[in-house]
Order: sequence, then structure tokens, then C-alpha cells
Amino acid sequence: HKFHKILNRNNVKLSYSCTPNIGSMIKSHNRKTLDRTEENQTLPCNCRNKEQCLLDGQCRAKAVVYHATISDTTETFSYIGISEPEVKKRISKHKNSMKYREHEQDTELSKKFWEMKDQGRTPVLKWKILQFARPYQNGRFNCDLCLSEKLQIIKFKDNKKLLNKKTEFISKCRHKRKFLLERALKFTFKVLSLSEI
Repeated sequence: HKFHKILNRNNVKLSYSCTPNIGSMIKSHNRKTLDRTEENQTLPCNCRNKEQCLLDGQCRAKAVVYHATISDTTETFSYIGISEPEVKKRISKHKNSMKYREHEQDTELSKKFWEMKDQGRTPVLKWKILQFARPYQNGRFNCDLCLSEKLQIIKFKDNKKLLNKKTEFISKCRHKRKFLLERALKFTFKVLSLSEI
């Protein structure tokens, strides 16, 4: 043929690919079906005053990427974070770090809050949910929640006003740790030691 110099058996390698076996097809189907049942099941707001809910009635949403803005009359800064349990619990931890000085170093948001306080400024916080994601499940290769957070940080337009560190891009998923065998072994040793007493 006329393309023999470009396409011949010396410089073109052919390979075959197999279709997945029945076991893997059933496994993937079951995983998709089970995931769909838990997707975006947001519980109703349980705030005492519903009108003052920080997230407009979505405070009990799980597995979310949230966006916090801290501002005063002159400047506005942003922080992007994730919450696998209810986002309300994560926000209460943020509030705790802004209430007590000993928790100042807990997050970049609390560091900026105390820095503004020391300068005599009055920081105002606002919260919103950016994205819903699936939490990590054992056996998966990636954590959708962590990847979604990294994507939202990359997509953020004004990097100078973003409080997140650049090292967050290369950080490992912290949700995988709870599925590690060493954690299960520590738990069984504790149970055994308690039963021996």
C-alpha cells in the first residue's frame, strides 16, 4: 500500500483488549445501584430559627464541598473545604476554632480570623455549598469528595484571595484511612483487652 513507509509491522504495534468478565460487570452494576440510593439525601434543617440557617435549609447535607468567605469593610477572603458528615458539624468546628484562641492554628480560615481580630477588624463569615460529591467507599480507586475539593480550588478565579494552601493539591485522601487494616486491628486489640478484664 502507499503508506507502507509510515505504517508497517516494524513501527506499528497492535494489541487486543478484552471485555470485562461477568463478575466485574455485576460488581460495577451493584456499586452504581447502591451509590444511587445514597446520593444527595439531604435531611431537613433542624436549626432552632430556620430563617437564620447558615445554608438556607441545607445545613444537614452530607458529603459536600463548601465555600466560606471571611470579610470586613476593606477585604474579602475565601476558603474551600469539604465535609463528609453533616456540613453543620464541620461549620461548628470552624466556629469553635474562632471562639477559642488555642484552636487558632486548626485551619487557614481560623488563622485569618484571628489575624483580622488582632488588627482590630470585625470579620464577617458567610457559607455556601459549592458541590455535592460521593464519599469514599472501600475498594474504590479515587475519592470523589477530595477530588471535587481540589477541582473547586483550581477553578477559583482569584488565587490571591484564596486561603487554601497549595500543598492541598498533593495531599492524600484522609477518608481512606478509616478503611485500613491497621485501624481495624487496633480496634480488635482494644476489644480483646477490655474483654480480658
